[in-house]
Amino acid sequence: MNSLQLRAGIRNLLLAVVLLGQLGWSQTPASEESQETFFKQNKPKQSLETLGTLQVGAYNLLNLFEKKGKIHDRGPESILTIFPEGRRPMDEALKTLKDLKAQAKVILNNRYDVLTVVEVENLKALSAFSDQFLDGEYDSYLIEGNDPRGIDVGFLVRSSLPFEVEQRTHRYETWTDPTQGGKTGRLFSRDLPVLIFRTEKSSKPTMIYFGTHFKSKRDRPNDPESRILRQAQVERTSQIMKVYEKEFGNYVPLFLTGDFNGEIAHEKEFVSLNRVASLSDTFDVVNPPLTEKERITHSYFPKDGRPKWAQLDAVMVNESATKFVSTAKVPHYHDENGNEIPVPQSYDELHKTQPSDHYPVHVELDFQKLVH
Repeated sequence: MNSLQLRAGIRNLLLAVVLLGQLGWSQTPASEESQETFFKQNKPKQSLETLGTLQVGAYNLLNLFEKKGKIHDRGPESILTIFPEGRRPMDEALKTLKDLKAQAKVILNNRYDVLTVVEVENLKALSAFSDQFLDGEYDSYLIEGNDPRGIDVGFLVRSSLPFEVEQRTHRYETWTDPTQGGKTGRLFSRDLPVLIFRTEKSSKPTMIYFGTHFKSKRDRPNDPESRILRQAQVERTSQIMKVYEKEFGNYVPLFLTGDFNGEIAHEKEFVSLNRVASLSDTFDVVNPPLTEKERITHSYFPKDGRPKWAQLDAVMVNESATKFVSTAKVPHYHDENGNEIPVPQSYDELHKTQPSDHYPVHVELDFQKLVH
């Protein structure tokens, strides 16, 4: 039995499902969100006292798929592909060894302990990436979400961390879509998965870690740039986070991490993250705050139009978590000589020098403050 089969077997044996009511967006009170819960027990290898800091973040891996257990092609270069809505990812080329090694390098060099990853096809692909390129140092968490082309939100958690981990999903949340004549359907394009970290099985959470990949800016019928849907997802996320504060106490640090598919500081659909959930971007929490240039996480080069560099990815924190944030940054890629590769200025440059159209986000937490 290989390590992937063993992990899948353990996960199935430890599976506990609690499925709550599936009410619509317009009818669902904040205290009755639908969720599914999974429990996984890790074997701690590191003592609480020896863990001084905790490195957390978010990273869009750009279409990490698998075909028959493989997650890479052996060609020299990858193709940055934008998939049409509804097209299955297995019809497209896999990533190359070059790109996977570059992504693994930035993860390992930044010593991530907990990393939200998006655009991952399934648990098998994520576990293979960890085992083959990350020295097997991470446990993989991923629950299949709602995306029609199979990209999900997952997590990599360092295996040696002294935590018990509970996993929850909110993939069954529904809403009433005003652009489709009041039709009811799944709210989240992918999911709003949650990891609850405890130092002991029965203890209160040390922190609660949400992952997200809100709806892209592709137009929907009667919804230009999908702003109506994305705003509904954001507002429900804000409500759900307040539910977790009510369940566990507002002193528990909450983190909302991932690809927001919009500029959280400038676009109106994100206002509830601050006004309802009282979240702050870690790029604003640190002193001094990051500049507009320093917080670029995404490069976009449309065929017809001007290039755009923006912050689409973030680690946001509630008021209880702000005091634990030590540093926050956007790590860049480096060449084989260790030199930082500049932000790409064209699609061709992006294609040749970057393994993803996104940079990761990296935040360092003072762990000793977190647990005391």
